[in-house]
Amino acid sequence: MKYKVWLWVSSLISLFLVYVSNLPHPKEDMFLLFNDLISVFIFVPASFMLASSIISLLDDGLQKIRTWMIILAIHALVLTIVSVKLVERFHIIPLSFILFVGTLLGVMHFSVSVTLKKN
Repeated sequence: MKYKVWLWVSSLISLFLVYVSNLPHPKEDMFLLFNDLISVFIFVPASFMLASSIISLLDDGLQKIRTWMIILAIHALVLTIVSVKLVERFHIIPLSFILFVGTLLGVMHFSVSVTLKKN
């Protein structure tokens, strides 16, 4: 029961955060750089947590298919989408760090999901 509640709540929260971080900012906003940084710090972790939730949901339904292939495909897709969105805003070094931190958060979310599933 805890596992399903965890997956649905984290999926909905991360989907909401991804949606909110992609809302357009007004051009005359005084803190445009601050808004870009906040959207990155919200968008990257939320998108990786959403991918982790999708992987966990697919893991329940697709036990016979090779799960690692599905995990790698979804992870590569999310990494590509996030990096294409951020490549025009950041240099490669901060972008690599942001993607590394997002990947770590996604892996931590997935490990919590696996732990809750086992209990």
